[in-house]
Amino acid sequence: MKQLLEEDKQCFVQDTTDFRHSLKSTQNAIQKYRESVYVANKIQKESEILLKKQRQELKRLYNSYKVLQKKNCFSDNEVIKFETQMKNNSVYLRTFQTMLPKKTNLPLFYYLSLSMREAVLKVNGSNINTWWSLHHYISIGLSTVLCFWKFSSFYQILGKRIFIFSFYTSSIQLIQHFYQIRCLYKMRALGKANIEQTVNSDTPALTFFFSLKVLIPLLIIAHFFQGYLGLYLIFSFFTKNNPTEFCLTCGILFLILCFGNVYTTAKIVLEKHKSKIQKYKIKKVINVARSLEQKFQKSKIPHAHKKLESNTFTTNYIKPKIGEEFIINNNNNNIQNENKLKKLE
Repeated sequence: MKQLLEEDKQCFVQDTTDFRHSLKSTQNAIQKYRESVYVANKIQKESEILLKKQRQELKRLYNSYKVLQKKNCFSDNEVIKFETQMKNNSVYLRTFQTMLPKKTNLPLFYYLSLSMREAVLKVNGSNINTWWSLHHYISIGLSTVLCFWKFSSFYQILGKRIFIFSFYTSSIQLIQHFYQIRCLYKMRALGKANIEQTVNSDTPALTFFFSLKVLIPLLIIAHFFQGYLGLYLIFSFFTKNNPTEFCLTCGILFLILCFGNVYTTAKIVLEKHKSKIQKYKIKKVINVARSLEQKFQKSKIPHAHKKLESNTFTTNYIKPKIGEEFIINNNNNNIQNENKLKKLE
C-alpha cells in the first residue's frame, strides 16, 4: 500500500511539473502572439500611410499629365500609353486597399447607442414596439460577428453587398426621421403627445415624399434584401469550399431580422387600414344623422307657416268704429244671456 501511495504521489508531482512547463510554453506563445499583433498593427499603419502617399502622388501625376496634354506635348501613342498606365496604377492601389483589414465597428456603435436610447425612452413611458428593441439587439450581435470575421475573398464579395444594403437602409432611415419629425410636430400641435414621447404612426405626414405610401414600399424592399443576404450566406456555407461558422451565423441572423420586420410591418399596416375603415364608418354614420336632422327640420317649416298666418290674421284685424262697437257688444250680451237660459232649462 505504501509503495502504491508513493507511486501516486510521484505521478502527481510529475504532472504538476509538466503542467508548469506547459504554462510557461503557453505564456511564451501568447507573448509571441502579442508581439506579432503589435508588429502587424505597426505594419498596417505604415502600409496605410504609404497608400495615402501613393494616392496623392498619383493624383499629382494625373494633374500634371492633363496640363501637358492640353499643351499638346504628347503624341497619340504616348497619350494611350500614359492613360493605360494611370488606370492600371489606380486599380493596383484599390487592390492594395482591399488587402488591408477594414474597420467595421461603426454599425456596432450605432446599434449600441440606439438600444441605450430606446431603453431610456421606455423608462420615461414611451410606447415602443418590443420587436424594434429586439431587432436592435439582434443587429448588435450581427455587427459583432462581422467585426470578428477574418478578411478573405468571400468577405470582400460580401462586404460590397452589405455596403449597398447599409447605404439603402441609411437613406430609408433618413426619410423615416423626417416623417417622424413632421408627425410629432403635428401631434404636439393637436395636444396628443408630450415632448418626451415618441411618435406613433397614426398621424399622416404633411408631404407625400415623407408619407407612409412612400416609406412602406421602401421598407418592404429593405426587408426582402435582408432575406436575400441571409439565404445567400446560408447557401454559401453549404456550397463553398472553405465555409466558416460566421457565414452560417450571419445568415440565420439576417433571416430572423427579415421575418420579424416583414411580420411587424404587415401587422402595423393592417391595424392602420382597420382604423381607417372604422373612422370612415363613423364619419358615414355622422353624415347620415346630419342629413336626417336636416330633413326633420325642413318638415317643420309648413307648421311654422301656419302659425305665421294666424299671427298675421290677428295683426290684420281692423278695429271697428264707436257705433259698430256698441252693436257688437249688445249682440255678444244677448248671445250670453241665451246660453244661460238654455242651461237653466
